[in-house]
Amino acid sequence: MIDAKKISFEEAWNSSIIFFVDEELEQEIEFEVESLLRTARGYNTTELSLDNIVNFLIKQRNALDVILKDLELSQEKFMRIISLLRKLNRIPGGFDKEWGITKIKKKIESNWSIKF
Repeated sequence: MIDAKKISFEEAWNSSIIFFVDEELEQEIEFEVESLLRTARGYNTTELSLDNIVNFLIKQRNALDVILKDLELSQEKFMRIISLLRKLNRIPGGFDKEWGITKIKKKIESNWSIKF
């Protein structure tokens, strides 16, 4: 005979499959995916130049997301690369704390002449 034992909350959580449907969340995700796909379709990889990439980044709100996904580079790794470049003074302005992805996007838009 098998002895029954009480499992911990963590064991129960990790062993269960939760099906939860939130229509609002589903629509939000679908909208974001469609937005990324529309942007990606406008991303012309045959004419890659610094100016084309910069224009793409400036004109499209989610262009950086598309490029990072295309490169299979996470936002976290990208932020670490930016931090390293700032620490090495390859990106001006010094280093006091890590920039978030929103700040990086704004910096790209406002100062496209940054040399990586």
